[in-house]
Amino acid sequence: LKDFKSIYMIGAGKATASMADALLSIMKNKKVNACCITVPYGIKMKNKFCSATWASHPIPDSNGILGTERIIEVVKRAKRNDFVIMFLSGGASALMPLPIDILSLAEKQEITKKLLSSGASIDEMNTVRKHLSKVKGGRLAEIINGKFRLLTLILSDVVNDKIDVIASGPTVPDLTNFEDAKNVLVKYQIWNNKIVSMKL
Repeated sequence: LKDFKSIYMIGAGKATASMADALLSIMKNKKVNACCITVPYGIKMKNKFCSATWASHPIPDSNGILGTERIIEVVKRAKRNDFVIMFLSGGASALMPLPIDILSLAEKQEITKKLLSSGASIDEMNTVRKHLSKVKGGRLAEIINGKFRLLTLILSDVVNDKIDVIASGPTVPDLTNFEDAKNVLVKYQIWNNKIVSMKL
């Protein structure tokens, strides 16, 4: 870590507060310029240095969008000689929403509710989520685009620990495409819903 000028911490998920608290305690806040995470309502952080946004899970809300925008602001502050550490854990897909421009939050919430009640697997749900988001499916990595070193620390809640599925893979390559997302929606009879057919 001595090779980096500044360190930034970002993240989302149910365990992210504990992850950030632990690492900040080990590092004693040295070189850490900013820490910004999004966690479910009611979860507390011990280290007051880290800015936490509380948001809804499993249905995303406007606070989740605010938290994601704050994470992006931190990312944009990092320079070539800096180091960014991202924490991801269960629930991050819901806690880190940033819908694509043609999709409203209300529409994203409606699709999420239908997927949750459909019996879709986490792999299937996150396949859809990736293609409705500006940051999931590797799109956060696209924003970063090699400008600095990034380390993603992950606590998995996904069978077989598929890193492109955990938290919908904001910093890893997406192994799915729009056709895969459509197939999930067709399978669970959500595609005919006008919200989806007009937007995806």
